[in-house]
Amino acid sequence: MARPRKAKDDLAVRKEVYATAGEWAEIAAAAGSAGLSISQYLMARHRTGAVAAPTPGPERLLAVARLQAEVEALAANVVQMPAAPILLARLVRLEETLTAIARETAA
Repeated sequence: MARPRKAKDDLAVRKEVYATAGEWAEIAAAAGSAGLSISQYLMARHRTGAVAAPTPGPERLLAVARLQAEVEALAANVVQMPAAPILLARLVRLEETLTAIARETAA
């Protein structure tokens, strides 16, 4: 027995979206961060005006730890550069952000 057909109003329809390469990359990155396909992301944005963040998992905490280690390695190398004070200040802000993300993920 064949499966019943969906009503015409319930069928998904393929549409084209015009965007620059940069805009499309931003949309794709945001969708990926939310754990959604681009279509799901755009529909969620349309329906609610926002997209719920995915529940952070252990892989996120590991990624943050790797980024923190990279920031520390960069800070050690930056000291000898002419723009060291500016770069170190930015690296410190980045480290603080990563620490906050790690706290949120662990909580």
